[in-house]
Amino acid sequence: MERTSILRQQILMMANRVPDCAMEDVQAGLPDYRWNQIFLEVDRMSRNGQLRLSLKRSGSYQIFTAGGGSRQAVDPSFDQ
Repeated sequence: MERTSILRQQILMMANRVPDCAMEDVQAGLPDYRWNQIFLEVDRMSRNGQLRLSLKRSGSYQIFTAGGGSRQAVDPSFDQ
């Protein structure tokens, strides 16, 4: 299996498993990948509609799977 496919699956598992999953949680949970690899894959997945991102007041991003997570916590601008 291609390395990006494995990374994609691992990110989705973390977003489903960790409540209020933040980018920092993903990075800490996937030590075999560099920050830029994780960031690029999360960005790609967000643009493809697989993930939703919400900017928290602390300046970090919360990650949700497209079909999961708290709908109230998702920025409504991502619904377009």
